[in-house]
Amino acid sequence: MRLNDEFIPEFDAPPKIEVAEQHDQLPEAKPPEQPRTDTRPTLKPVVIEICEGTAMLSRCFQEVGFDVMAVDHSHNRFHPLAHICTLDLTLKSSWEFLYYVVRNFPVCFVHAAPPCGTM
Repeated sequence: MRLNDEFIPEFDAPPKIEVAEQHDQLPEAKPPEQPRTDTRPTLKPVVIEICEGTAMLSRCFQEVGFDVMAVDHSHNRFHPLAHICTLDLTLKSSWEFLYYVVRNFPVCFVHAAPPCGTM
């Protein structure tokens, strides 16, 4: 339809509005989630750096929120940038300790470099 050269749209009847069905029953309730039975505190992910030298990698991971374990021999000639765990990897007990850490902590990354600063 046109009125004074303007377009006026023609509308159909208004749409019919449907009302959603009502239900007499409530949806099935789910039981609440079970509380954690593990009483250990939640630990941050752990990064292990073996033959750490300056421990620069450990320091970087530490700065972004990881727990770190930098491992080196007592004869490391570098000044480490993170606390180190002194282990002699020629001893079976040192490997047993590392195995214990990996089995009991949330280790997410292990970096091993060749020994370079041990005299």
